[in-house]
Amino acid sequence: MEKFCTFLNRKCKTNVNSIRKIANLSKITHPYLLDLMNGRKNPPDIKTQINIANALELSSKEKVIFFDLAAKERRRIAGRYL
Repeated sequence: MEKFCTFLNRKCKTNVNSIRKIANLSKITHPYLLDLMNGRKNPPDIKTQINIANALELSSKEKVIFFDLAAKERRRIAGRYL
């Protein structure tokens, strides 16, 4: 199964917005987003996850994958935040 950082990295790099703009829209710093993308930080709290998912304009299916991967790595029960 794909890792959270791999999924996030792929989605950020294929997004029409720059990494800096995605970070800004997500209300996080650019270095923090890069750390998440490169697996140097664990998946963030749910509020930040929602902000990132919205900034990336993920589809409903992509959101399920995104939140499930984050929950798995945080060892939390996955919730559906659609």
